[in-house]
Amino acid sequence: MKKQAKILAIILALAFVLAVPGLATACGPRWQEKPYETIAQGAVSHYGYGVSDGTTLVIKAEVEWSDFWNVHTGGMLPQPPAPEVNFHHDMVLVAIAGTRATTGYSISFESLYERQRGHVTLANYREMAPGANCPVGQMTTNPYHIIVTEKSRTTTFHQLPTEVYMCFDTVDQGVYSGYPSDVDGDYFVIRDDAAWTDFWTVHKSFMFPQPEMPEIDFGNEMVVCAFHGTYPNNGAGVSIQGISSYGDHWEVEVTRATGDGILPTVTNPYHIVKTLYTDLPVEFDVTEVEM
Repeated sequence: MKKQAKILAIILALAFVLAVPGLATACGPRWQEKPYETIAQGAVSHYGYGVSDGTTLVIKAEVEWSDFWNVHTGGMLPQPPAPEVNFHHDMVLVAIAGTRATTGYSISFESLYERQRGHVTLANYREMAPGANCPVGQMTTNPYHIIVTEKSRTTTFHQLPTEVYMCFDTVDQGVYSGYPSDVDGDYFVIRDDAAWTDFWTVHKSFMFPQPEMPEIDFGNEMVVCAFHGTYPNNGAGVSIQGISSYGDHWEVEVTRATGDGILPTVTNPYHIVKTLYTDLPVEFDVTEVEM
C-alpha cells in the first residue's frame, strides 16, 4: 500500500500543477519528496474538540503557534510548553481528524512533496479507523498529527482515502502443510464452508489423525491464507501483519522471510487467519525480508 500511496501522491502532485495556472509552464511538472519531522501525534487535541469535522492548518509565525498550542493542550495539567520552531526557516502543518466517539482512530501525514524550490508544498494525510470487528474504548477522541517542515509560499492539503483496519485472529500457523503451494508463495481468501473443508483436508493431509477443522462463521467471517512456498530448510517464515479496507478493495500486508536454516527439511510456512467477511476484492502486499 505504501508504494501505491507514493504513486498516487505523485499523480496528485502532477494534477495540482496542471490545475494551477502558470505552474506547469514555469518549471515543468517536477515534484520532489519533502522531509518533515513529527512534533506531536496522539488521540486527543483540544483544538476543535467537540466538532465532528476535521481541520488542517498551516502555521508560519510564533504568535500563531503559541495561540494554537495553548488551545491544543488546554485540557492538560500541567500544560506543556510549546516546542521550539524556527519560523524564519520552517513552518508547522497540522491535521486534526475531528471528534470521534471511541478510541481506535488516528490521523497521519503520509508524504510531503514540493516544487519550485519549495514555493509550493503538497501535503498528503490519511485517517485510520477501526473496523466493525475491532474492540474500542468508549472515550471521546480528536486525533491529530503535528509536523514541522521547511517553509513554503503555498501549501495544499490532500486527504487520502480513509484506511479502515480490520482485526483478525490466527486460526493456524506453522511450517509444515500438505497444501501444494507454489515456490513463490500463495495468498488467497476462503469465503464458504465447502472451500474451507476442501482446503483443510489437503492442508492437514500429512497428519494422522487429522486435527478437527476450526469452525468459521462464513455469514460474518472469512479466512485469509498466506503461504510462503516450499523451502529447502527451516529458515523461512510468513506472517500476516495487517488487513485494511480502502473503500473499494481490501489489502492484506504480509511479511515473507527467508534465510539460512539449520535443518535440511522441506518446509512450507503458512499463516491462516479469520476476519470480517467482505465481497470486495482482496489484494496482498507482500514484503520480502531476510531472517
